[in-house]
Amino acid sequence: KVGLKIQTGVHGQPVWPVLAGVKATIAGENVPLSDQAINLDKLSAKSERVGVYVPITMQALETSENLRSITTERLAQAVGDTLNTALFAKTAPSSPNNGIGSVLAAPYAAPLTSGWSASVAPTIKEVTSLEAEVLGKEVKVDNSTAYFVHPKTYCMLKSTPIEKGNPKMMLEDGHMNNLPVISTTYIPEDAILFGTLSYAVLAHHGKGDRFYAQYNGVYDRIDFTLNGDYSLTVLRPEAFAALKRK
Repeated sequence: KVGLKIQTGVHGQPVWPVLAGVKATIAGENVPLSDQAINLDKLSAKSERVGVYVPITMQALETSENLRSITTERLAQAVGDTLNTALFAKTAPSSPNNGIGSVLAAPYAAPLTSGWSASVAPTIKEVTSLEAEVLGKEVKVDNSTAYFVHPKTYCMLKSTPIEKGNPKMMLEDGHMNNLPVISTTYIPEDAILFGTLSYAVLAHHGKGDRFYAQYNGVYDRIDFTLNGDYSLTVLRPEAFAALKRK
């Protein structure tokens, strides 16, 4: 919705080079420059199989003309739900199935200081500190830069004044601090995430998802399966910052 990079038909292992910055120096005429070491590293995508299996009896299929098409639609939806849930997971995935990363895990583990609690709303200063944290790391702002909150948090911010006695709310017209606010149930209620989503890349590996509908005569049913190979790589964890409710 706001700019997550998606690569399809990916073959092999995508690799992103990471080059540490070097500094120029001011020197006088005929004065030698000092050596600058270049540290080169890399980030590699790791594909994971994402699959779903739904068995439906022939009797059930015969009672509804639309059940087959509904099942097919729900299989694809299930894969999408799994990827979106992983994108905003509180914890990073563990090995060996750690190729589907989370943009929330790192900032959620080390949130910025705030007084946000079940009875106290976050302040505009605390929310703005998220921007300062990210932009202070030389993260570029683009059309994918936004706040990401749960719908309940979204409504809370809509009804929280910028300051006591001020009729202006912290969140108005879908924006906060002139930046878009994305409301999604995939993000937990106790987090406010800020970041640039283009620093994460979702790759769909291979020729596409593999869909099969096979008759199982032993159980007199159709076994529907959908499998695909995906990776979700966070290129710069510092492109994201979070507040965590106490």
